[in-house]
Amino acid sequence: MTVAEIAIVCNFPGVVTFQPLHLCASSIFYLLIGPLLIGSKLSSVIVLIPFVNKVVYDQNLDHLVIKFESAEQLQMIRTVIIEDEIKIAEEFKTMLLKASPDTEVLASCSTVRESVEYFSANKAPDLIFSDVQLSDGLSFDIFNQVSIKSPVVFVTGYDKFILNAFEHNGIDYLLKPVEQKDVYKALARYKTLESHFTQHSFIHLFREKFKTRLLVRRGIENISLPLQDIAIIYTENKLVYVVDREGKKYITDKHLSELEQELDESIFFRVNRQYIINVAFIKSYRSYDKVKLQVDLTMPELHHHIVVSQETAPCFRKWISEL
Repeated sequence: MTVAEIAIVCNFPGVVTFQPLHLCASSIFYLLIGPLLIGSKLSSVIVLIPFVNKVVYDQNLDHLVIKFESAEQLQMIRTVIIEDEIKIAEEFKTMLLKASPDTEVLASCSTVRESVEYFSANKAPDLIFSDVQLSDGLSFDIFNQVSIKSPVVFVTGYDKFILNAFEHNGIDYLLKPVEQKDVYKALARYKTLESHFTQHSFIHLFREKFKTRLLVRRGIENISLPLQDIAIIYTENKLVYVVDREGKKYITDKHLSELEQELDESIFFRVNRQYIINVAFIKSYRSYDKVKLQVDLTMPELHHHIVVSQETAPCFRKWISEL
């Protein structure tokens, strides 16, 4: 590792300390080493070393042994960037990928409207980096319009929005101009939280209870429909329809992205941007167009041509094989 890859936090002459913190399942370590001789200065530094599996430290500083894992062992962190200035968005993406090689930027949105459309049509990411002030409003409007449970790191030039940020899934608040060390720290915070909530078994005692019914409309009637009776949910012409086991069609006011978060993932699966299906009504599936899958339902009278997208096909196979 070169000096250029080390983010200097502060000058700190003093006793040598070493503290490895295992932050997530992808085996990334943040190492706090101080003091470290860089040129003629003693500095306390924070170092992000990807793929670290094991660290052996000699207190006499004779050697520091680092064992690396292969990139294939990493679990990618799926992120979305919300920033209305294209240049800043690209610069931030560069810093993000430099800070954590196990990060994948799924999309970069520039407006409230574009963000709402994206989250309404796609699965929620693991982490969101969002500017606060966008060209068509505040980013808080996005989270008021679409139900998103992903943690958010807010990025802005002002500190007056900090209270609002933490009311909208905020886990960190970065002030512009953002530096590389700020991105390191934000990812460290996310990975610490992720590690905590995935490693402690007591979290299962408080597992979220999924819905058992869904409020739908048919004509002037409002009906509380049992979820086990729902065969498919799909969107068409900006409306979201629900079809039950008898083939009856209803309308719901919820977006597919909201329903995806609320429904039990062991029963329902979002196969593409248009459809969520109930495993109890899947008859079979087969290869389609080489890299996609076509799903056949137990209710052929529905006449729905349901295709699992290329991106989702591997997840669908894994999901249905583990049920």
